[in-house]
Amino acid sequence: LRLKNDGKNLSEVILAPTTDRSKNVPFFLPGGYVHGEKSLKRHLKKLLVRQEGGADLGVPIRPRWSDVITNGEESLYDKESISDEKVLKEDAFSNLSKGNNKSTNQHFTLYENSIPMGKRKLYPSPLPSNAEIVLKPSFGVHRPDVDAVFVFAEGYDLSIYAMFIESLRFEAKFQGDIVLSVSHLSKLAKGVESYLRSFKSGVVVYTVDWKCFSKKNGASIESANAGLSDCAIHGLYGHVSENKMEQVKDPREPRPVATARYELYWAWSLQYNPHQMIFLIDARDTYFQADPFQNLMRSDEVSTGGVLHLFEENFESTNIQKSSYNRGWITQAYGVSTAKEIGTVPVICSGSTIGEQVAIESYLRAMIAQFDKTKCKAKGCDQGFHNVLYYKKELEGTTGIDSIYTHEQGWSNVNNLGAMAPVKSVEEWDLLNESGQVKNWNKLISPVVHQFDRFKPLATKMNAKKREIVGKVKRKTV
Repeated sequence: LRLKNDGKNLSEVILAPTTDRSKNVPFFLPGGYVHGEKSLKRHLKKLLVRQEGGADLGVPIRPRWSDVITNGEESLYDKESISDEKVLKEDAFSNLSKGNNKSTNQHFTLYENSIPMGKRKLYPSPLPSNAEIVLKPSFGVHRPDVDAVFVFAEGYDLSIYAMFIESLRFEAKFQGDIVLSVSHLSKLAKGVESYLRSFKSGVVVYTVDWKCFSKKNGASIESANAGLSDCAIHGLYGHVSENKMEQVKDPREPRPVATARYELYWAWSLQYNPHQMIFLIDARDTYFQADPFQNLMRSDEVSTGGVLHLFEENFESTNIQKSSYNRGWITQAYGVSTAKEIGTVPVICSGSTIGEQVAIESYLRAMIAQFDKTKCKAKGCDQGFHNVLYYKKELEGTTGIDSIYTHEQGWSNVNNLGAMAPVKSVEEWDLLNESGQVKNWNKLISPVVHQFDRFKPLATKMNAKKREIVGKVKRKTV
């Protein structure tokens, strides 16, 4: 694209796709001064994301602000060459409702918040009245100016922690913070504590005092029972005065730890600067092949809000109506009418969400508020919350969230595989490249492979890799 003003070249932007995704970024050649340069770059970045998804290729750009309005913003796009975001979104959902979300070259849906800051809604703080967060890391220190990966990882053996962290640190070369909630140190599996402590920085470990109860008779039990019990958090909140701290009882009813973990994530998110990226991901079934944040859209540093990225499951394999689990979680939390109203749309995975801190913090408030609203205690209701927040547009117009990118399965940074295993084999889906790495539909490797264990061949492959990694870890920590 060549931008011109009165016949003079102002700058040139090279957006041609390359086989190396890391090079597929705007390159600005030296040129004259462009009025509104930051706004120009912001809009060009949005255009780049569209073009990476195959949409709006070769679109002309006006050299000055046009009279086109896109969600309340002036647009650089030529109005005769590109529809506004609202139309694109409606087209995408029209395709989804027809059961064909791959009939367009656009591999994400984009929402942009046009509501003025003073008129945006804000979900309530999870804090009890007059309390503050008192839970501290058992070891490790947050670094506010780096990106972070949050994971709830209680009750696992060394192989789970080692594969998650080693693949993230050394295969993906991620140098930000890895923040984990683990079992009480006295209950950790052999070798886990020493392994986690072996990292001098960048690994932050929390232990949480859970009080759990049987769903059958309400009797107190010692463990979360793989998430099937209802648990209360003790020690997260407290009153602090004159150097004295008094713990505050969990303000919420006991619920599955899969639901309660969002309060931990919310507390952790407050440790980071507004525009640092945060990734909420499952531990047991995740493997990293590249940086989880590479090439994902971020907002300008001057923005008061941030970007949220959501990741779908495979639409060919399942959808909200087809999946008895997902339909059931929504029905149990919100009722039959809500499940029907949402319709035949892709399942959005609650186990893999990325966003800038300011957006993630707002999203986490919303997730916690859904439990307060519904009191849904089934294991998996958090997935119902997640999908209802999106499809019922409860995140739109929210403070902290300027835009939401909802990525189709296999076209972005997180490749959710779970729904695909019952439908076809690894070979039939053509999931692996010649090197045995899981790939996206565009043949590039998937930065994050999620739910790999649903495919037996991938589970076997990863189990072998776990043994290899654990062997290296043990030799390194001896």
